[in-house]
Amino acid sequence: MINKNLFFLFSLTIPLLFSTASYSKQITEVIKCSVLDGKKGENGKNGTPSCKNGGNGGDGIAGKNNGKGGDGGKGGPNGGNGGRGGNGSGSGNGGSGGDGGKGGKGGSGGKGGPNGGQNGKNGRDG
Repeated sequence: MINKNLFFLFSLTIPLLFSTASYSKQITEVIKCSVLDGKKGENGKNGTPSCKNGGNGGDGIAGKNNGKGGDGGKGGPNGGNGGRGGNGSGSGNGGSGGDGGKGGKGGSGGKGGPNGGQNGKNGRDG
């Protein structure tokens, strides 16, 4: 009787173990892929096979690149989307969106700075 109860409880916990591992893996991938995003005024990095979407460009900052937002990274080769362009600061232009990988969408261009900066161009779809 005890063995049947233990087996029953054990069989209920197995799916929980696998689903927890799956969620943990997804969270880890999101954290690792965030390293593709550019810092203030810097371009995003291109997507990779393990992080298929390109990194977002960093928003512009005064005193660096005339306040221009960074360009988004290109989508990875396995259908990743391009990264978003960073927004301009002051009179800086917005960064261009990254081009999508094969089958991926191009990233949106960043908004120009409030003092006359031009909006960045959208990336091309793959």
